[in-house]
Amino acid sequence: MKKATFLLALIALVFWATNAIADAPQMINYQGELTDGTGVALDTTVSMEFAIYDDSTGGVVWWAEVHPSVMVTGGMFNIVLGEFMPIDDSVFVNADRWLGITVGGDPEISPRTHFVSVPYAFRVSTVDGSTGGIISGDVSIQSDLSVSGKATIGPGHTNSGENAFVAGENNTASGNGSAVGGGGYNEALGPYSVVCGGGGHIASEGNVASGYNSTIGGGAFHTASSSYSTVGGGAENTASGMRSTVGGGSVNSASGEEATVAGGTINSASGYGAFVGGGVYNSASEWAATVGGGYLDSASGDYSTVGGGGYNTASEYQSTVSGGWGNTASGDASAVGGGNDNTASGYATTVTGGYGNAASGDYSIVCGGRSNEATGQFSFAGGRRAKAIHNGAFVWGSYTNSDFSSQRTEQFRVRADGGARFDINNGRWLQIYDDGVDVITTSMGAHLTVGGVWTNASDRNLKENFCRVDGKEVLDKIARLSITRWNYKSENDDITHMGPVAQDFYSLFGLGGDDKSIASLDEAGVALVAIQALNEKNQELETEVAELKAMVEQLLDQNK
Repeated sequence: MKKATFLLALIALVFWATNAIADAPQMINYQGELTDGTGVALDTTVSMEFAIYDDSTGGVVWWAEVHPSVMVTGGMFNIVLGEFMPIDDSVFVNADRWLGITVGGDPEISPRTHFVSVPYAFRVSTVDGSTGGIISGDVSIQSDLSVSGKATIGPGHTNSGENAFVAGENNTASGNGSAVGGGGYNEALGPYSVVCGGGGHIASEGNVASGYNSTIGGGAFHTASSSYSTVGGGAENTASGMRSTVGGGSVNSASGEEATVAGGTINSASGYGAFVGGGVYNSASEWAATVGGGYLDSASGDYSTVGGGGYNTASEYQSTVSGGWGNTASGDASAVGGGNDNTASGYATTVTGGYGNAASGDYSIVCGGRSNEATGQFSFAGGRRAKAIHNGAFVWGSYTNSDFSSQRTEQFRVRADGGARFDINNGRWLQIYDDGVDVITTSMGAHLTVGGVWTNASDRNLKENFCRVDGKEVLDKIARLSITRWNYKSENDDITHMGPVAQDFYSLFGLGGDDKSIASLDEAGVALVAIQALNEKNQELETEVAELKAMVEQLLDQNK
């Protein structure tokens, strides 16, 4: 029987291990001495089989290869284990490894050789139980061969997910493909969930990413529990809706699908696609609702918006409160621009701002001011304590602290204690005072007195295209003009007027711009012409009477 003495080539192994920092060779340089049964060194060429076992006798073969022609000179031989079958570093994952050698057809040489520290340099590219130093390459640790791709760095971890990664301390990665980048007491429970960790401080602890592809960037005590949910940082934030996001801040919740809370404190986005930008105690609870920021603001209608401010509420479909304090938009498509304690409660109503204003009639508007109300449909109120209570009414209140209300449908009513001026066009204007001064109202000089008398402009220099008027013809037409007593439909029956209707007047005289109205100046002109014609006729009659009287007197004198 041949006898062999084997000697590990330590110098060669040190050489290989040094180069293994970049890429460890999967080979071991091995030397030995081969003698016959009497101890005489051999000079021969033989076949040798090498195998690595996990036991000194029997056991499992972790690696094996055959060298068919090993040259032995003076009893010494030198071979490279792994020359034909590379040795994977996983072979040395355990310290109990023995080398078995079989020469030719002889039985395996006994005893096997126990590997000590040098062959374990194979695992220089893999870290086992490291407590110091700097790792500049990739880390890949596989402590449980029944689960593939697991990597763990640091103490106290639970890593039960396939292809999971855990770093830091006391962290858990139980979802397949999950990862905890650092910190302490973090949990990545869902498939492909991620907790990035913190900066190695206590604020990194207590995060839980349990949703599929969920992510926690850092901070403390966060939960990302739905698929693709994300918490960027901060403290005690929760992203529980699918694809929801909390950017940061504290105690914020994004529970609606696609919902987002950018930051702030104790904010909630619970509607689908809802958004809260920041602030404190804000809530966006319906489909695509938005709160930009502020304090205790609520957007609770679909597509509703509160821009900011405090204690504001947009509660119906497409309602909006831009800002201010204590404002409410509670009608569909209603809006409050700002101010304090304003309410837009009808459909498509608007309060632009001010204090204590209310627009409740559909499509009504309060333009600002204080304590104004637009309760009629399509009504308008502004100023102070203006009340547009009829449909289509326009009411403007002055500084005076008393109610000023509309009196009928489609009324235009203005309280202007200091006077009013209405610009028309081309330099024409209307101005009214209450100090007894007549007021010019147009560039042609017509004016309304304080007493309410309309005075027409009649300056010769303002007129042209003069022509004579046939008084008798006018008088004849007046004789044919129907003049009756009547009342306007908008007035009470006991209020009556006297005069012609515009259609008859226009048909006979053709004066004015249409047959729906009669200008007072035209009525006066017709009357004056008729008076002139009557005066002329009266003079003719007086002349005729005088002549007849003279003739009578002459006849009487002749008969005496």
